[in-house]
Amino acid sequence: MLYEAGLQALEATQFAGPKWEELTGIKVNVVESPVDEIFTRIMQAHRAGTGSFDVVNVIPNQMPDLALSGALEPLDEFVEKYDYAAELETIAPVYRDNWMLLCPVIWQ
Repeated sequence: MLYEAGLQALEATQFAGPKWEELTGIKVNVVESPVDEIFTRIMQAHRAGTGSFDVVNVIPNQMPDLALSGALEPLDEFVEKYDYAAELETIAPVYRDNWMLLCPVIWQ
């Protein structure tokens, strides 16, 4: 998982990562990066086809460029497969309707 370095990464290293491992048995490796390098690292990995990251912390203003470049994969099929549509409706509309429309985070 590529994540913003510093305090932001604590969520992934101290909560979400350990919880994911507990629930799935899959270890989460958090790679911290300065915020001003995240876009470049995502694009470099995408263009090189390395699959370096399974999950990335995308900065909202960069999401359209990443999505249009094909660097991100839509998560619609996973929402449907695991029946998360109702849960997504509980997210505040300002985030759900304006940000999550372009919120794919799994690599192609």
